[in-house]
Amino acid sequence: KLPSGKPGELEPLPVVLRHVLESLQATLAQSGGGEESREDLHRFAVQRLVTGRPVDSALGIMTFMRVPDEVVYAGMAEGLAAIEREVASRGSDDDRVCLRYILHARTGD
Repeated sequence: KLPSGKPGELEPLPVVLRHVLESLQATLAQSGGGEESREDLHRFAVQRLVTGRPVDSALGIMTFMRVPDEVVYAGMAEGLAAIEREVASRGSDDDRVCLRYILHARTGD
């Protein structure tokens, strides 16, 4: 539940982000997370909001990928097989380990 202001009024971003962080901390405390988990939570805290030009956002991510649209659409149509092929051919060892974990391991393994 977000902090409530006047109906139809948006809360300032810092207030919303603070509330989100407090909610995450409360959830962590309820789940019995240890000090290690608390450190992980702070590692992902928002330090700075990076914004850009609306026109760049409207163009989408494909303009930044620097590959022809046809290549992206072909990969999207192929699905998971395209992701596995790209990670196998261009990914780092860490990328391959992470993908293998995401696809085949149980949480916590």
